[in-house]
Amino acid sequence: MANLFSCEVFMATCMAYALGDLLLDWGRLGGCSKPLNIWLFVSYALMITSRLCCLVGVRSRPANPESFLMCARQPGRVPQVLFWLTWLVIVPAFAFWSLLGSFWLADVQA
Repeated sequence: MANLFSCEVFMATCMAYALGDLLLDWGRLGGCSKPLNIWLFVSYALMITSRLCCLVGVRSRPANPESFLMCARQPGRVPQVLFWLTWLVIVPAFAFWSLLGSFWLADVQA
């Protein structure tokens, strides 16, 4: 359990640093022909939302929590909603958003 806590603290620290860095450079990134600052902000928000869904899902599933995202047969309503939210909303949104951002970045660098 201590290892999980240290991993979560490390990830939260990394996300806080990334968001802080983004906010400090917000004006500079806003001058691009594509809204890369908004793309980064939404990407970070999707990552945080995904991680929160996973953490809450794991904690709400006492039996075999390590297979939360791999098992569609969740025992309770909260894990079921979080499982489907993750796979049907967050993952496709993140894939689409990453692809869109890749095209934007290539266009800005060209």
